[in-house]
Amino acid sequence: MSHITLVELEAGFTGTLLVNRSAWGRKGRIALQIFGSKGSILFDQERFNEFQLYQTSDRPADQGFRTVLVGPQHYPYDRFVPAPGHGLGFNDLKTIECRELIRRIGGEAANLIEFADGLEIERTVHAMARSHQERQWVAVR
Repeated sequence: MSHITLVELEAGFTGTLLVNRSAWGRKGRIALQIFGSKGSILFDQERFNEFQLYQTSDRPADQGFRTVLVGPQHYPYDRFVPAPGHGLGFNDLKTIECRELIRRIGGEAANLIEFADGLEIERTVHAMARSHQERQWVAVR
């Protein structure tokens, strides 16, 4: 079953979210594609160490998506990938998250989602579900 969510942000941006938990052939795909007036970028978790980039400024003969392999010149990969051509895996990401949690428990600064941010995420998810059920716009405050 698929669900489509339309979003309208305070700044006037609009977007579409498509969620499908039964897509044939996918293992664990979380993909994000952003379209703008100067191009588009696509990140797909199944291809964790690369992204697809399209720029309208390219010469017409060169226009099309190109694959960019991330490495030490890309933040935040530069913190974990010291040499080009080596990448991170999903399990590496979980190790990094555990390290950040241990840092926070130990009283150190850590890169974690704060409780208030997590609560806002949950409010948004619940508003999306309510909107789908009621078939109307639901404001998230």
